[in-house]
Amino acid sequence: MLFTEPTFLFLFLPILLALYFSTFRPVHSSYGNWLLLIFSIIFYAKGGGSFTRLILGSIVFNYFVAIAVDRARGSTPSPRPAARRWLAFAVAANLVLLGIFKYTNFFADNVNTLFLLLRVRPVVVPRVLLPIGISFFTFHAISYVVDVYRRDATAQKSPVHAALYLLLFPQLIAGPIIRYRTIADQLARRVVTLDDFAYGVRRFVVGLAKKVLIASAFLKAMAGLGRAAPTPYTVRWYLTSEVWLALAAGAVGSTPWVPALAARFAVARRPAVARSASLVATATLVALLVASIMQVAAGTYNPFIYFQF
Repeated sequence: MLFTEPTFLFLFLPILLALYFSTFRPVHSSYGNWLLLIFSIIFYAKGGGSFTRLILGSIVFNYFVAIAVDRARGSTPSPRPAARRWLAFAVAANLVLLGIFKYTNFFADNVNTLFLLLRVRPVVVPRVLLPIGISFFTFHAISYVVDVYRRDATAQKSPVHAALYLLLFPQLIAGPIIRYRTIADQLARRVVTLDDFAYGVRRFVVGLAKKVLIASAFLKAMAGLGRAAPTPYTVRWYLTSEVWLALAAGAVGSTPWVPALAARFAVARRPAVARSASLVATATLVALLVASIMQVAAGTYNPFIYFQF
């Protein structure tokens, strides 16, 4: 499931938000954690299918290994040898899992190419499918165990909290890798105010517009380069003007120019200017949301969408 799919925008996200805020309380803990965990599993299973069991198994493994590292680490200033062994075991196991699914086909293809040059019979290796987001997930789990080893955080004793940290759907597929120590307290208890929710809506709408109206449109333009386009990720491909234009667009889009502009208006302390800026910002967000929805829903029909563009 992608964040720009109609299923996510018009079904998954509204139901999750409705259930999450159904308590009408700003403080969220146990109920919110269980809800987010269940929906995160559904989110991954929608695209990951049978690999969901693999991800859940990896979560169980890293949960118990982190506890073992924490116990072996003890309260001494320097880590004990047992803690180092547990850490090495955890890192090695995670990297082996990543290597099996991500690089088996790569090594098999290169070995068979060498065998063909040497006129040796190629090795028949079944194609290994790549689980969605396994790279981000693997290094996310490694960072968690490393934080516990370094005493930057205590191993999470609650399996729900540990699973939610590793499986939370907003960062599951494409990152970023969030260090455990930065959100450890929020896993147990967090307060969501109306201002926080409004800020999240603004971030989501702007990000959706960047993806749907800019990035996807630019991708379609690059796809029309024709057969003369160089092979992706080669030297010639990196030297094309389209790639450099995409990098420039990404750099401009990732800069926090909207918050900086809003902060400048706030510092100015001019009520008329501030009100005008607020109205313009609200109108812009509404326009971006409507345009993004039109682009997502273009040419599609969904029983949960009662209009078609």
